[in-house]
Amino acid sequence: MAQTTILRMGIVVLRVLQFASAAIVTGITAYFISQSDTTTWNLGRFIYSQLIAGISLLAIFATLLPSVDAFVQIPIDIALSLLWWGVFGLLFNFTQYPCGWVFEWMNIAPPYEPQCAKFDASTAFSLAGAILFMVCGIANVFIERRGGDSRDVIEPQRKPHQRSEMHQTTREPTWV
Repeated sequence: MAQTTILRMGIVVLRVLQFASAAIVTGITAYFISQSDTTTWNLGRFIYSQLIAGISLLAIFATLLPSVDAFVQIPIDIALSLLWWGVFGLLFNFTQYPCGWVFEWMNIAPPYEPQCAKFDASTAFSLAGAILFMVCGIANVFIERRGGDSRDVIEPQRKPHQRSEMHQTTREPTWV
């Protein structure tokens, strides 16, 4: 019971981190879309990133509702994790931006191009979103494996002479 409670509190923390990650990716990719002078066909990966980040923000709010069971959250988390891996792959393989390698973190300092730092941050937070949704899905699987809410419910006390419903019979046994 205590482990399930700890896992559920951990999931709330993960949801807050997921929200931050999705909000950062939304803001940065919206900035790139607004500053771009190209057609929407060339901005497909940024539009897809916006779409997945927006869906993620809605799903995060929906899964924080107390009426949503962990069993319902598992497919949502797995699907969004796969979609975030797609966003990360699209941003990682974006070769039209002259920033060099994505994981070269030295260009975040002010003397370098600020656009490259924003693009690298968007790529990094899309990776963080994919990992966070995957970890949250795994934690929800553990909650369901431990019985979900059924172990948290205290069974009502019976009197010592009272039999449970399972042991009560309504007819006499027949002997063959």
